[in-house]
Amino acid sequence: MRAFIAINLADNVKLYLYDLQNKLLKETQRISIAKNCHLTLKFLGNIDDNLLKIVRESLFHVKFKRFSFRLGMHGVFPSRKVISVIWMGITPELEVIKLQSLIDMSLMNYFPKEKKFKPHITLARVKSIGNAEAFLKEADKLQIKNFETNVEDFRLVKSTLTKQGAMYEDIETYPL
Repeated sequence: MRAFIAINLADNVKLYLYDLQNKLLKETQRISIAKNCHLTLKFLGNIDDNLLKIVRESLFHVKFKRFSFRLGMHGVFPSRKVISVIWMGITPELEVIKLQSLIDMSLMNYFPKEKKFKPHITLARVKSIGNAEAFLKEADKLQIKNFETNVEDFRLVKSTLTKQGAMYEDIETYPL
């Protein structure tokens, strides 16, 4: 099974991000819109049932306080010259980074540590973009609403790849 660990977003934040996707992506030609916006803390990849059981148990030992963050600036990976991912940042990042680090530590015997974790919400994956310069110019004009998300838990999520895109199913929820 393909799995990852994530923070789910409030419905009003998701709706706002879907609206932003439409505004941002009118300049793109071949894109894959993220249909279920979330903030990934750790991608686990394909894991078997035995490792799934270990992950589920290990994550129950992650203790952290509730916190909140706001939407921040948007950006692209890996660079403004070569765009493969369009993302939305958050602010402040520190609590998410601390939580992600605790998750990394709880799974360190089974998965490599994240090298350069950058808290972000993927809006879309880009296969090709018409005029990258025009796209970036329009994207830079966007005014981002200061939506706040309260983080009360994180989730272990199953990801199934389909022709219509990835389908997600919560396996376990871990309250903070």
